[in-house]
Amino acid sequence: MIYFMQAENSKRIKVGRVKGESSLMSRFRGLQTGSPEILTCLKTSEVLDETKTKNMFSHLRLHGEWFRARKDFLRFIKKLPSTKYDGMKSYSAFSPLNSRLLGSEARIRATTARIRTLTLREYQVLKHVANYKRNSQISAALHITEQTVKNHLRAAYAKIGISGRKEAHHLLVHLGGAVPKYY
Repeated sequence: MIYFMQAENSKRIKVGRVKGESSLMSRFRGLQTGSPEILTCLKTSEVLDETKTKNMFSHLRLHGEWFRARKDFLRFIKKLPSTKYDGMKSYSAFSPLNSRLLGSEARIRATTARIRTLTLREYQVLKHVANYKRNSQISAALHITEQTVKNHLRAAYAKIGISGRKEAHHLLVHLGGAVPKYY
């Protein structure tokens, strides 16, 4: 059985394969513990081939099994026969990583305040990291060198109190609208 799960905030879609219903439920919980986002099961299919499906939409691949949610991909998924898993949501608690980063409302306010101390360029680089861009892609998009990207990331991580790309992604995805719009 292959599944299509969508992250609520970032809208990206995970395509994966499991052996059956119990494996699907286990996988669903496992995905949620690594993500601060609510995950929704769009569809499952017993007949589709996972590899062929991924190859068909390889131009939308972000990394691993995660894909951009473009109209053609969403139409393809919507045309699949309905199953009892369609629309199932996961509201599991945040992972320990996110609890450490955010936790209480006071922590969220403090983290948001630290993000506001970033320079415009540091914040721009961090946003690209949150969208799973590699340093080479960020440098091309912002017209700066890869070394400058690394320098901005190092400074941003130090100011916010995080240690890497995964934490930056989880932090920015979770904060969403709490991040100042003037950047």
